[in-house]
Amino acid sequence: MEFTMPSDDEEFLSVVESVPYVEYIAKAFSILEGIYNFGKESKEDRALRELQERVADLERYINSIDDRVSHLEHRVSQGDNRERLRNINTHQLSIKKLSRDLQGHPEDAVNIAESAFDHLRVMYEDRDLWLWDEAVRKPTEASKDWRPLPPSFKGLPLPVFGLGTMVWALAAQAAIKAGVPRPTFSSSASALLGWVSTRREWVPGEVPPQTIAEHFRFGIQLEILMSTYPNKKGYCEYSFVAVNHIDRTRTHIRDLDIDYRDYPTAMCTADPRLAVNDEAILEEESPQIKTLRILEESVTRIRDRGSLADPVYGQFADWFYADLTLYGIDASGELRGYQIKTTTAVAEPPEVVQIGDVLGVGWQHFSEVLGTYGNIVYALSEDGSVQWYREDDISKGPQGWTGPRTVKRPRASRLIIVRGEYRTHVNGGGGTIYQIHQTNLFRLERTLKVMFHADVKGGDGEFGNLTTISENWPDYVTVFGGSNGVIYGIDQSGDLFWHRHKNSPDPEGKVEGPTKIGTGWHGFTSVFAFGDGFIAGVYPNGEMLLYNFRQWRDGPGEKTPSWRGPAQVPGVHWRSFNTFIPMVGDRPPKGPH
Repeated sequence: MEFTMPSDDEEFLSVVESVPYVEYIAKAFSILEGIYNFGKESKEDRALRELQERVADLERYINSIDDRVSHLEHRVSQGDNRERLRNINTHQLSIKKLSRDLQGHPEDAVNIAESAFDHLRVMYEDRDLWLWDEAVRKPTEASKDWRPLPPSFKGLPLPVFGLGTMVWALAAQAAIKAGVPRPTFSSSASALLGWVSTRREWVPGEVPPQTIAEHFRFGIQLEILMSTYPNKKGYCEYSFVAVNHIDRTRTHIRDLDIDYRDYPTAMCTADPRLAVNDEAILEEESPQIKTLRILEESVTRIRDRGSLADPVYGQFADWFYADLTLYGIDASGELRGYQIKTTTAVAEPPEVVQIGDVLGVGWQHFSEVLGTYGNIVYALSEDGSVQWYREDDISKGPQGWTGPRTVKRPRASRLIIVRGEYRTHVNGGGGTIYQIHQTNLFRLERTLKVMFHADVKGGDGEFGNLTTISENWPDYVTVFGGSNGVIYGIDQSGDLFWHRHKNSPDPEGKVEGPTKIGTGWHGFTSVFAFGDGFIAGVYPNGEMLLYNFRQWRDGPGEKTPSWRGPAQVPGVHWRSFNTFIPMVGDRPPKGPH
């Protein structure tokens, strides 16, 4: 269901109701997508012709909006809004002229790029340009101090801003192709990315929106409607309603029941993180964010390679395809899965494919979950027990698993926790789990232990005993495992270190390292590794970056650490997951190329 947002005592006549705003933005997305695709083929003339032909479409929409403004009853709003439209149209005409100049005089590409950037800077800094006064009819019973609502963010300049960005990109591409050094455009590219992207430290509701993307994301929110107490079956009932403050709509998304049978007298409370995944998906599907994604990718390509064209992978003699499997557990305990299709070159954003829908429920009850071989996971509980699961039928969702099977029994006696003592586990792949145990009972001790499960694929038998393999493990803030006994650690300053347990899981094997391989890793809220040197980090805003550490198997030794990437993994819904479960020791790659 979809309907206009109601009001208690005022009747709104919004720009969304009066003009084809959403259609206007959607049209802009299709136009920019066409220009971008032509630009990727390095056919600047064709892309410019496409731009020239399509500008008329946006002019028609702007004229339509201008005509409808005349029908709005609130005269102050009418005057302010018409002035904004006039400014938008002025910028559009200037950008249209720049595109013609580039087509006729490509030798002036540098100056044309600078002029396009100047227009974009003026548009971005003109905060009033992005606002819209809600035209309203004054209520019959209204007080003398009644006033209409203040201007609100609508983003009407976005299509024109997008055209200007593509003119800048095409001009910069032409100049670089003619021999102008790529760094000439570095500062303007960085500024543009700062305007169309979401800041990595931005969290909705905690940090005020600043960039264009943040304003659009802030305008799309999810309300959680819930029952007060669990129902007779012991479930708390939640309903998610999408509220789009820009389009002024409310839409029912889905319902969710969470099992509270162990706490029958507890009140139902809504964890705000319950709706983060749905909210992020709605944001990514909006035409505004899709438009900004195209702009972000276009500017990034110009900054990094000087061309909109796809990279030539032939420059890497040893790259290969990889399908990385990633599970995530959200605040409601739902388990979801994704395939990240990439290459070890990590030169482009990978393709992300969701695996089924909800793959499991109730996974929030485990203290840790570790994965291996693409569809097998180990779930650890506070009592020390470990359960084995294997996903056999994605189509069946939560019923498509074999297990659980207990492969490590609970502790025989209650564990006495002393101050400063903790245990955490690291996935070594192939049925190997490492435990980091710290205690300061008599003196500070920090050890690394290993245990091994022989029948990973079948789930039979149990883990062997924990064996200490290092009695002086470093003090890391974050520890995570790769395959073949590789362990990574991030210290207080954000430095990344490499270790390897030789001949893993042999408890007699030597632990190599620490070897410093990177810096600046403390900005991520989550960091984890797959096999084959792939490491991913998630920022507070949900943005995920993917890297490939080329010397993952044996370490850099005396050489300089060698990396590829990063590439941004599409979507920001990653911020909705409390736990990430990368599949370490995943299926073999498709082969070298």
